[in-house]
Amino acid sequence: MTQKKSIFLSAAILALGILTLAVLLRLTWNLFVFCDEYNLSPDAVCGSDLDLGLLWLRLLAALLLLLGGLGLLFRLPLVRVVMVLSVVNLGISLRLLGTLLLFCHRQDISPALVCGSPLDWGLLWIQLIAALAILLCSLGLHFPKRAPKSSQGLRP
Repeated sequence: MTQKKSIFLSAAILALGILTLAVLLRLTWNLFVFCDEYNLSPDAVCGSDLDLGLLWLRLLAALLLLLGGLGLLFRLPLVRVVMVLSVVNLGISLRLLGTLLLFCHRQDISPALVCGSPLDWGLLWIQLIAALAILLCSLGLHFPKRAPKSSQGLRP
């Protein structure tokens, strides 16, 4: 892999990490505001105490992912760490999305109301796409495309 492509992928991971952390902080804040306004407990909205803990773990994983992207930019060997953190972030995000949709279905309310606004509901989907893009970028860094070997010695 060329050095220019490696720096580009590392910068993309860093930028997506910043986006992911910013969106997650906003969504978490809006979730707690919703719980306060409607006099609900956060674990009731998230689904359980485990899912509330996963919410905090997702924020920690996003912060560590941001630091890992910064480390990749400075050429530290953190590709596997970034891959693991992106898988953790994506998995927890999908689980919490499922519990959010289940809560909204049971309460017969719009998910945009829980997220804060329709814009924040859209940001949730953008965060999922960004988490997937981080995983794909880190896979591109870990498994660079190999040049095909010449087949001069193999003649039919």
